[in-house]
Amino acid sequence: MNAEDWGDPPEEQQTKEDSRDVRVRETQESEKELLQVEAVECHPFGEVCDLPETIYGAAMMVACLLAQGKLGAMHGVGATVMLGLVMNVVMQSYVLYCTRVFITYPAVKQVRALYAHYHTEVWPDGVFSEEAWGDFDNAEQLCQMPFSQPLFFTAILLTWTGTCMVDIKETLKFINLWWQLPTPTSTERGVDLKKTDDGIMASSASGLVKFLVITFVLLPKLLIAMLLWWLGARWLSATPSFSNLLLNAVALAFITALSELIYQTLVPEDVMALVNTYKIKRLYDVDFEEHKDDHEYLQHLRDRVFVWRMLNMIGSLVLVVGIPFVYFRFLQQVLPDYKWDIHEVCETWLANFNGAGS
Repeated sequence: MNAEDWGDPPEEQQTKEDSRDVRVRETQESEKELLQVEAVECHPFGEVCDLPETIYGAAMMVACLLAQGKLGAMHGVGATVMLGLVMNVVMQSYVLYCTRVFITYPAVKQVRALYAHYHTEVWPDGVFSEEAWGDFDNAEQLCQMPFSQPLFFTAILLTWTGTCMVDIKETLKFINLWWQLPTPTSTERGVDLKKTDDGIMASSASGLVKFLVITFVLLPKLLIAMLLWWLGARWLSATPSFSNLLLNAVALAFITALSELIYQTLVPEDVMALVNTYKIKRLYDVDFEEHKDDHEYLQHLRDRVFVWRMLNMIGSLVLVVGIPFVYFRFLQQVLPDYKWDIHEVCETWLANFNGAGS
């Protein structure tokens, strides 16, 4: 009988079994890591959402504290933060009003007068006159209007729309987060707070707290952002020169940053630390703990989530690109009777002007 008929020696058999066990453990660990990766890909945000580091975030943090029935010095901090919130809303509203009255309205009036003068001089009886255009004294001023370069102006308006869209999306996110919070089990507190590894989480809120936060904190923020976009688009449309167009866009972005400016100026550092500590609970339609070991389910969920993310990005892109186009083409009231008759004549004028200056 050959040695092979007796099988491998005991030492070799043990070595093979150990190697097989190692491979099995490595496979199991690899599958476990894959499941963890898939779970993170499905909900990368985790369980909580940070409050924004603005006066609005501080106001939401104060709402959580005051809903606990905190007395004493907390009322002073809450009153100071709420005063800052009111100051922010009043300042932004006042700046918007002054911009409309003292800047936008005169600029619109000037642009309309220039366009009317252009039509009177260069388009007598509705027919373009090359000779009259050559003698037109305000050609340089006319060709510095945003309407003379619609593609360039649309790019500026797209940037402005994206700036406001960031603020609007953040506000809608927090409105949704507060609205989805369940009702507290106890009627003694308006908000249930839980200690987590990331900080303190608001896990539930009463209907009254939701109403107050959404109505007096988030909706004014949303309304200001939308009004600011509309007024900014109108102001940019009436800007008399390209250099001022960029400066005006920067000035508008400054107005959107007022909430951060007031927050950094008014709120003490320890209260800022509290704002960073407080979180809002995120609610998901799926219990990830229940399906954390189900590879097939997590893979299907991940694919569904990625499709939603793709649609979300496409929708955001359509809005950011489409809103400026629709506004400039159909909704602008700077030149309500605009006939799209500036760009072509100004192209030739700008080519000759730039050629003469080179």
